[in-house]
Amino acid sequence: FKGDVGVVPRQFLREFVGQLDLVDEDEDYNPAEHYGFDARELTAEEQARLEGTPVSAADDDDDDLIPAEDAW
Repeated sequence: FKGDVGVVPRQFLREFVGQLDLVDEDEDYNPAEHYGFDARELTAEEQARLEGTPVSAADDDDDDLIPAEDAW
């Protein structure tokens, strides 16, 4: 970056860390309600995480995304 990182990333990180602190300090705080976030078109994994249910490993169809290492 050569010393030119700008102001916007710093503001974003400051706000993000502030939200993480609020979530850590108050278990009733929900940043989605604070910012008016409405989750739409969620994947099955995202929906399970939102509901707090465990995601089964059997539902993973992304096995082909893990690179295989060729060993000689």
